Amino acid sequence: MLTTLADREIKRVRNWSAQAITYTLDAVNFRQLGEAEQKRLDDRFDIRLFQHQVLKYGPLPLTLLDQILKSDD
Repeated sequence: MLTTLADREIKRVRNWSAQAITYTLDAVNFRQLGEAEQKRLDDRFDIRLFQHQVLKYGPLPLTLLDQILKSDD
């Protein structure tokens, strides 16, 4: 099973290399966005509210999501 998973991942990266890079980069950026919101809101930060805010707008570029979150005070 592990070999199958490894083979599948190798094929994915070879055939769609940008996907692996952008997925990782966006994961890091999303984590940083959450940390920035937590720092900005301090004691008012609620992870459930943060997740709701993120999901309620659907798929958005992270830069736009960041602007929306900052304006939804």
